[in-house]
Order: sequence, then C-alpha cells, then structure tokens
Amino acid sequence: MSLLVKIYEAWDEDVAVDFWTAAQRRIATNILLAHQGTEFLLKSKISEISPFLLISREPSQWPKNCTERDVDFSEFRTVDAQDLIKISNTVSTKLSHEFIKQYDLARTLRNSIAHTIKKDLKLTAKEVLVYVLESANEFVIGSNWFELRREWAGREIESVLAYDSDYSSVLAKEAAIAISELNSSQIERYFGLSKKRRRYNCPNCVYSYKWGVLENAKTAVLEPNTPISQKIYCFVCGKTTEVIRKDCGFDRCKSNVIWQHKDLCLTCMNGEAD
Repeated sequence: MSLLVKIYEAWDEDVAVDFWTAAQRRIATNILLAHQGTEFLLKSKISEISPFLLISREPSQWPKNCTERDVDFSEFRTVDAQDLIKISNTVSTKLSHEFIKQYDLARTLRNSIAHTIKKDLKLTAKEVLVYVLESANEFVIGSNWFELRREWAGREIESVLAYDSDYSSVLAKEAAIAISELNSSQIERYFGLSKKRRRYNCPNCVYSYKWGVLENAKTAVLEPNTPISQKIYCFVCGKTTEVIRKDCGFDRCKSNVIWQHKDLCLTCMNGEAD
C-alpha cells in the first residue's frame, strides 16, 4: 500500500515504469513474507485438528534420540507448502477455489523469486494486495479488514506523526486507492461493498478540527441506502455519522449529504470548514 500511495500521490506516466522497476525487489520481499504468513495460517488451521499432521518423513528419519528426550516441534521436518492445501481440504473444511488460485499463484511467484533469476519477471503491488486480502478473507472470518489494518498501522513509526490518534486519514487514503485498484467482485468479496454504490467522505477519517480537511477519500455510504437517509456508515473506521439532506450548490456540486457540525459537503468537501 505504501508503494501505491506514493505513485498515486505523485502520478506521472513518464516515471511510472521506472518507479515500478525500482520497486521490484521490495515487492518480491513482500510476496515472500505474505506467502510465509499464509503458510502459518494454513498450518494453524491444520493444527486445530492435530499438529502431528504437519510432520513429514518416516519415524526412522525423525530427530535423533527423539524417543529418549523432549524434542521441540521445530526440529521435525514439516510438510512442504505445496501439500498444505491437500491436507487442509482433507481433514478440515474445504478452502475456497479463489483462495487456492491465489495461493498457487503466490507459491509460483515465491519459487521464481527464491530459486531462479528471471529477468523478465514483472511483479505488481496489486498482486500482493489481492493475495493478502484473499488470505485474510479466508482465515480471519468475520473481521473487518480495515480494523486489522488500523491495528497494525497504529504500531508503525509513521503513526506517531499522524494527525489523528487512530491513523484513520491514512487508512482512508489507502481504502480509496484499494477500491480503485480492485475490480467490482473483489471489492464485494473483501469489503462487502458494491463499487456502484455512491460513497462519501467520512468526517471522522478525513477531517481534523485542528488541521481541516486531511484527505478527500470517500469511504462512507448511506445507511440505509435511501434518498432520505440521514446517516452514513464508514467501512474504514466503522463509525456512523448523522448528516442533513440539503443541496450543496457549490460549483455545480449536486450532492445533498452535508455534515451538519461544519456545514461541510461530504462529496466535494466545501463548506464552513474551509
């Protein structure tokens, strides 16, 4: 996401190719880490049935003197990453076809990165983004992705410099970029959101009483989705905000969703707050 944020903020088609070429090593590292993380999630799922399913090789090849001493699990040779899907689908609930497709793709990329030198290998940040979202969707059932992301981001060094305590403005920017990068089915799958649904700026995420408008990243939707609804729900911060319905009228803006505390149009972000 940090790479995508940088290129969106300083978008220049003349430097985009050079930017992504320079980013190849960093993207490759992230693919390795993301795949390793997903392997841990798969192993955790299998371990819920029995951790012994993860041990490979015959007993004759187990650690030396393992019958006479306590042996740490890490000393055993465990099954290969390519076998984890088969084991999980056999002993536990079946994994989704979409996850299996992404897992196999990431495993192929991981092998290409770790074991070969392919000069024509072109990696994209979107590949990592989709893989991470798919893995989270598969294993962290019932969780809001942005809650997980906010918890992680809050531990980053940069969060100390953020204007708001919960890093929401940064996440709002990331969410807007993610929605631009993903297709409609992916947005529905990972965020439970229709790409066609009209979105508005969430004042909790993109407005600071001290700093004014921090971002213009539409991460909120009317709830319920009706022409007279007076509440918006933000899928990034999870907060509901009351709004009033009146015409904005600023520079041909046709929105009528206004944040009453600052008389701020949540579409064009013009109003008293300026």
